[in-house]
Amino acid sequence: MKKFVIGILCILLGAFLLLNRYDFFEDWVYNLVISWPMLLAAIGLTFLIDRDSGHRTVGVFMLTIAVLFLIPRVPAWNLNLDGVFWPVIIIAGGVAIMLHSARPKTSKDDNQWYCKKDFKTDMFDTTTITG
Repeated sequence: MKKFVIGILCILLGAFLLLNRYDFFEDWVYNLVISWPMLLAAIGLTFLIDRDSGHRTVGVFMLTIAVLFLIPRVPAWNLNLDGVFWPVIIIAGGVAIMLHSARPKTSKDDNQWYCKKDFKTDMFDTTTITG
């Protein structure tokens, strides 16, 4: 699924660059799309859509940060987020912690390496350890 999403993002980026080559978009749109917050949004979207990775919380967090950095770059909205950035980041972190704690726990044994069934083959001789 992740490769499919990355393929779609590459197709969209290529189409955007092709259309921009023929002056289909204004300069601010190009500067908005070709920027590090948009790259962060693309990576967050990949984490969010990928069902197998289990990193949806990371995807939401990355998208939140990307949107907060992208909003001031849109000239039509004319929003000033100077005093809003860190409170929104803290709120997003709290939501991420809540979502992570609300997820059902798996029944895997976390200490599988420690619990051996056959102790006779895995025990060290005391002379090996103490000399």
